[in-house]
Amino acid sequence: MTLQAIRQPVSFIAWLKRIRSECYVFSPVLFAVMLLHGEFFFRSGSPFEQHFLAFPGVRELYIALCGLAAGSAVVEGLRRGRFFSGDLVLIFFVSSFALGSAVLAYLKFGQPIIFGLFEERRVLMFFGLFLILAAYHQFDDRPEALIGAVYWTALIYLVLGLVMQAGALGDLSMRDIPAFDPRKYRILVGSNLYAASVMIGAVMIIRFNAWEHLVPVLVGTTGLLVISQTRSTILILAVAVVLFFAVTALWRFLLIAACVVIGTIAFLLWPTPPSRGVDVLVAEIDVRVNTAGKIFDALYMNDWIGMGALSLQWQNGFHRVYDRFFYLSDVGVVGELYRFGMFLPIIYAGLAITLFCYFRQAMDPHGRSIGYGLLLLFILNAPGGGLVAFAGINWALLIAFTIAFRLPSALPRTMSTRLRVKF
Repeated sequence: MTLQAIRQPVSFIAWLKRIRSECYVFSPVLFAVMLLHGEFFFRSGSPFEQHFLAFPGVRELYIALCGLAAGSAVVEGLRRGRFFSGDLVLIFFVSSFALGSAVLAYLKFGQPIIFGLFEERRVLMFFGLFLILAAYHQFDDRPEALIGAVYWTALIYLVLGLVMQAGALGDLSMRDIPAFDPRKYRILVGSNLYAASVMIGAVMIIRFNAWEHLVPVLVGTTGLLVISQTRSTILILAVAVVLFFAVTALWRFLLIAACVVIGTIAFLLWPTPPSRGVDVLVAEIDVRVNTAGKIFDALYMNDWIGMGALSLQWQNGFHRVYDRFFYLSDVGVVGELYRFGMFLPIIYAGLAITLFCYFRQAMDPHGRSIGYGLLLLFILNAPGGGLVAFAGINWALLIAFTIAFRLPSALPRTMSTRLRVKF
């Protein structure tokens, strides 16, 4: 909805109905898929990712559904005798990443390949694209329904997080988190959906003056600040929004420059923060620097040949080789460098080719803006979160938007848009 449309002399009730039909569309099946895709109900080893609604096996069940959807897309393409290059490249890229990491871990440490594939199962979240598109095209093929699914999911995550932090389902402070950590009630999972909700809403406001998207921006921001409490994600999201805001007009550059100057002065004059929070931040940085140092030492000793990833299910994983504070997920791109070494540029080139296959299709202005906004956010997040291993949820969501907002003339060219599968 544009600002011009809002200014038309319509009744308040009619305006609310228009907002609901164009911004807050609720599609039950898409909403259910997005609830799972956001990883909120997945059980993980990190205490910050454990809560009373996270159950073991949910991640594996969802990945199995994603694999089934991807397989159905391949079968549909074989039946019709026509494939879309982007779908094939995506399947080949994800399979190569998982298998390549497993083989390198086998060659270096002797870890059975099945354990390596299990360790890299999160990269299969890329296949969530096919499950999202199956629900999208089968039940509600309006782009607004996909936006609404993200918005409603972020809202439900926020409500559930607040309920658990209030102690309605149990005491979160009983988790295995150091007593001096001020984030005892932090629930890390779901931060990707919060950030996506904020970025999509910000793009719609900045690019199209669609202020009805302000509520999802506030919901996502509250989720990041109160529930996930992810400082790095909040900072990266702020930078992404500012950059997207700045590229459209000169006066915005001047406004941002003034804000940076004022913010710097305020930071210099701000009282010393509590020592407890500083201690936690220093400890986190120290662990990541220590892990990165060990990674570069290991790569140097191994002639910069990647060593894959070890699973905790096999001889205690990396804890046996290094120590209990060694986690590839903590160091983003550096962790992916450990996996593939000198071959990492090939992996990133594969990701770029995959995205190009989808972005080269014609999209309407809304789709292009949302796509480039999310792309900017995910690239800025790469140094700390990685580009491939743990980012499948992000790229699947981004590609889904590029397909949902594709112009009608480009729709028949995709295999995914012809997928009609009932689960």
